[in-house]
Amino acid sequence: MQLSHKAISDFKRIYLEKFNQQLSNEEANKLGVELLEYFKLIYKPIPKKEYEHIKKAE
Repeated sequence: MQLSHKAISDFKRIYLEKFNQQLSNEEANKLGVELLEYFKLIYKPIPKKEYEHIKKAE
């Protein structure tokens, strides 16, 4: 997977702001893709019935 030039630029800017460390385009692409892969692993929509059950418990 390859991030767009804008996504790489944005990722580099945010990374610099948060960690005070410059990244190369290659490093930014690698870390950005890894971050997206982590989100794909952990983010799943909550089924409607489960969501309703959670809301009732509050």
